[in-house]
Amino acid sequence: MLIIVNRIQFSYYSSYFGSFSYASDEGLLKSGDLRYEKFTFRSNTDIKIAKGLTAGVNLAGRYDKTSQPWNSFYEIFKQTRVNVPTVPAYANNNPDYLATQSMGINPIALADADMTGYHYYYNKNFQSTFTLKYEVPFVQGLSIQGQLGYDYNHNKHKGLRKKFSTYTYAIETDEYMENEYNNPSMIQVNNNEASRLDMQAQISYNRLFNDTHNVSATLVYERRQEKSDWSNIERKFDLLTYDEVDYAGLKDAVSGGMSNEQAFISYVGRFNYDYKGRYLLELGFRNDGSYRYAPGSRWAFFPMGSIGWRLSEEKFLKEKLGFLDNLKIRASYGESGQDAGDPFQYVSGYNLNVGIYEFNDGTTTSGISAPSITNTNLTWYKAKLLDIGFDLSIFKGLFSLEFDLYQRKRSGLLATRVVALPNTFGSQLPQENLNSDLTRGIDITLGHTNKIRNFSYSVKANMNLARTRMEHVERGPFTSSMDRWRNQSSGRWNDFTWGYQTNGQFQTTEEIKYAPVQDGELGNSKELPGDYRYVDANGDGIIDDNDRMPLFWSGTPLIHYGFNLEASWKNFDIYALLQGAGMYTVQFSEVYAEVLWSKGANTPAYFYDRWRKEDPYNPNSKWVAGKWPATRLIQDTGAMYKESNIWRRDASYLRLKTLELGYTLPDSILRKSGISNIRFYINGYNLLTFCDSFVKAFDPEKVEGSYSAGMNYPLTKSFNIGFTANF
Repeated sequence: MLIIVNRIQFSYYSSYFGSFSYASDEGLLKSGDLRYEKFTFRSNTDIKIAKGLTAGVNLAGRYDKTSQPWNSFYEIFKQTRVNVPTVPAYANNNPDYLATQSMGINPIALADADMTGYHYYYNKNFQSTFTLKYEVPFVQGLSIQGQLGYDYNHNKHKGLRKKFSTYTYAIETDEYMENEYNNPSMIQVNNNEASRLDMQAQISYNRLFNDTHNVSATLVYERRQEKSDWSNIERKFDLLTYDEVDYAGLKDAVSGGMSNEQAFISYVGRFNYDYKGRYLLELGFRNDGSYRYAPGSRWAFFPMGSIGWRLSEEKFLKEKLGFLDNLKIRASYGESGQDAGDPFQYVSGYNLNVGIYEFNDGTTTSGISAPSITNTNLTWYKAKLLDIGFDLSIFKGLFSLEFDLYQRKRSGLLATRVVALPNTFGSQLPQENLNSDLTRGIDITLGHTNKIRNFSYSVKANMNLARTRMEHVERGPFTSSMDRWRNQSSGRWNDFTWGYQTNGQFQTTEEIKYAPVQDGELGNSKELPGDYRYVDANGDGIIDDNDRMPLFWSGTPLIHYGFNLEASWKNFDIYALLQGAGMYTVQFSEVYAEVLWSKGANTPAYFYDRWRKEDPYNPNSKWVAGKWPATRLIQDTGAMYKESNIWRRDASYLRLKTLELGYTLPDSILRKSGISNIRFYINGYNLLTFCDSFVKAFDPEKVEGSYSAGMNYPLTKSFNIGFTANF
C-alpha cells in the first residue's frame, strides 16, 4: 500500500513544498510475520529575507520498521525445498503437533514468529539543510552562500529466539515424541546511532559578457564530521516469561559497544567558460584531507578538466547541413580517490583484548599482543578517469546518438606485501598502497522520436560494456610456468572463471572403461552411462586440475542494456522499460544443483529426466537415456559435479521491468472543476523475463544468493491502479 500527499505554495516572499507518504509491504509468508512499513516526510522552504538575501530550509525524515521471524527468509524458503513430501506437516495429521522432518526443520514453525521468535528492525532518519545566500549588489553575478547540514540516524534491532518443539508420532504407544529446538530462549538488543555535521562556505560568480562569453566560477570550503555509537546486549532465559532484557538470566550474557568519530576537510574549485555555447571549457579541483592517515599523507589533490565543441553551431555546418540538430564532440580527464584502509595505522601501540588467559583458578584476564608494524606512508588510493565522446541529433530528433569511450586507472589499492618472514617475527605486516587495476568501457545511447498526426512516440536504447584488468596484484613468486598460467592475476582481465569442458555423456560402460581417468585414485569406478565426459585438455590421460580452462564469464555482468519506449495518441499514453545484463554466468549449489542433496533431500522435478535402468529391479537391463545423469547420492558419483558448462550457466537476461498505460481526462471536462489535470493509470512491474531456461526459475539480477543456493526472495510481479491530479 502506498499513500502520498503533496502540498505546494508560492508567494512573492516565499515558496514552500511539503509531502508525506506511507508505504507498507506484506511479505510472502502466510503467517503475516514478514512485513515492512515506512513513513516519510519532506519540507522545502525558500524565504526572501531582503533584496538579494535568501534563506532556505530543507527537512526530510523517514521512519521504517521491518518485522520478520527469527529465522531468515533464506532458511524458511530452504526448508520448503529440502524437506521430502512423504513426511507430513503435522504429526499424525494432528494440527496441534507440528511434525519433525527427516531432512531439516518444519518450515511452518520457522515462519511463525509466535512459535520461534522474531527480529524487529527500526530505523529513524532525519536530514536537514539550512542555506543562506547573498547576491552581492555591487558585483554583477557574484554570490556568497553558507550551508549547514545535519543528519541523524538511529537503528535499533530487537531479536527474540524462542524455544519450540516438533513431534514424531509413535503409533505403537499413541504418543507424541518431542524434539526441542533453540533451547534456551534468547534475547538480543542492538542500538546504533550516527550523526553527520556538514558545513560549507561557497563563493560563486556567473556572468554573460556581450551575449558571447559565458563565465562562471565557484570556490567551496567544506568541513564534515561524523560520529557513531553502537552497543549490543545478549542474554539467555532461564524461563521465558516476557521479551525484555531484564527478565533474562545473567549467565553467559554478552555485551559490547564502541564509539567512532571521523573528520574530513575539502577545498573545491570549478571554472567554466563557453563562447556562444559553441566552445566549452571546464576546469576544477578537489583537495581532500582525511583523519585516517599520518599528517604527511593526509591530503590528496584531484584535478579535472573537460573541453567540448558544438560543431552544429558553426555557420559552415548550419548552412550546408540544415537537418543537423546537434553535433558535439567532447573529452574529459579527472582524478578522484578514496580514503580506504583502517585508520591510525601510523600510530604505534599494543593490541588490547586479544585472547583470554587464566592465571588464577576461576579468574580470567584479557590479553595484550605486540603492536603491528606502523605505516606512515599509507594514503588515498587514486583513480585517473578519461572520457572521449560525441553527441549527435538529426532531423529534429528523428535519430540521436550518444557515444562514449572511457577509462579508469586506479593505483594505490590496498594490499599486504608478500615477503618471507621468520617464524619468530611475532607480528603482521601493515596495509600498503600496492595494487592497481584498469577499467575500460564503451557507452552508447540510440534514440528515435517522431510524430505522425495525433500519434507521437519515442524509442531509446542504451548499452554499457566495461571490463577490468588487474595491472598489479601483490603475491609471492610462482613455482612453475603452469602455476603462473593458472594463478597469475597481474596483467589479466578479472572477469573469467576456470572450469572443465564437457564432451557429451558416456553411452556405454565400454566408453567409461577406455576413457581418461576422471575421478583421481578411484579411476572411473563410480562413473555410469549418462555421466559427463570431460575433455582431456593436456592429453595426459587424466582429468585433473591441469585440464581446467578459462571457459566462462565470471558472476559479475560486463554488459548492461535497456530500452525505453513511450507513445501517446490523443489522451492515451503508454510507457515501457526493458532492462537486462549479459556476459556473466551463474552456478548454483545445494538442492538446485545436486540430485538428492544432503543425503536424500527433496529434488527439483527437472532432474526426473535422467538416465535410468529400463527395469530398476534388474541391474542387467538396458539403460534408458535422459538429460541428466542417473540419480544417486553424491558419495556414489564420480566426477559428475565438476565445474563445467553443465552447472555454470549463462545468466544473460532481458526483463520487461515496467509497463504503464494511462489516460488523461480532456480539458473540456475539467474546465469548471478547478482541477487542471487528472490522469488515470495502470502499471505492472517485473512482467516478463527472457533468459536461460535453467536460470529463469530464479532472479538473474540477484544471481545465486546466500551460499550460492538460489534461495533468494522470489521475484514478484506487482500491479497498480491509480490516478494523479493537479490543482
